[in-house]
Amino acid sequence: PERIVEDDGLHAKRELGGAVAERDRQRLLARSRNVGAEVAIDENRPVGDPGKRRRDSRKGGQDEPDEVLARPAEPAAAESPLPQWNLAVAFDLLQRERFAEALDLIHEMPPEAGQDPDVLLLRAMLLVQGGKLEVAAEVCRVLLAQDELNAGANYVLALCFEGANDRAAAMHHYRVASYLDPQFAMPQLHLGLLSRRSGDLHAARRELEQALDLLRREDASRLLLFGGGFTRDALIRLCAAELRASGVKP
Repeated sequence: PERIVEDDGLHAKRELGGAVAERDRQRLLARSRNVGAEVAIDENRPVGDPGKRRRDSRKGGQDEPDEVLARPAEPAAAESPLPQWNLAVAFDLLQRERFAEALDLIHEMPPEAGQDPDVLLLRAMLLVQGGKLEVAAEVCRVLLAQDELNAGANYVLALCFEGANDRAAAMHHYRVASYLDPQFAMPQLHLGLLSRRSGDLHAARRELEQALDLLRREDASRLLLFGGGFTRDALIRLCAAELRASGVKP
């Protein structure tokens, strides 16, 4: 797996901050162009008889066909909406830890589903749960090629690095995921766990306290996808136990 040197996330935050600003600027420009394309021009110009001829005084009084006729503005072609894939059954299988069946269900989807961000993210997480870390990492890279600021893809990629015992790369991607989505509890929890295992109790306390607060408010569907099969209460108990082991009473 690739090796990413840890630099406390400062350089990554500067680069990501610039990337976010540039992405928002490009989206604003694209939106303004679309608005301009969708506005129909309403001009009440009189339309003459196609057979009518007009006199052009600038051409010495010669007759000239009236070839320039006003035409109604053609409406801009609306983009077809992206298909919405029903992942409810796959999520149910994930909750029941039937990972292979859920993966089979995703593989049976039409080929175009393979580029859908939600499908890719679910597939990557199912692969992690099944221990197929290298394949899961490749799926994450496909998703990040579409959207490099996807917090979920960075989190799952961090899980792959952690499973491969690459602590520096794992912590880097956990920090990126946490920076991209400050309300995302799971990367914060993993940062605290890794910090405690490495003996950095000060960082562990800070990160675990933040994780404990976020876990209480985390979205249930995101806990189902990223929680590794643990319930909210189980994750809160784990976080509290790690805090006590770090010398803090939750």
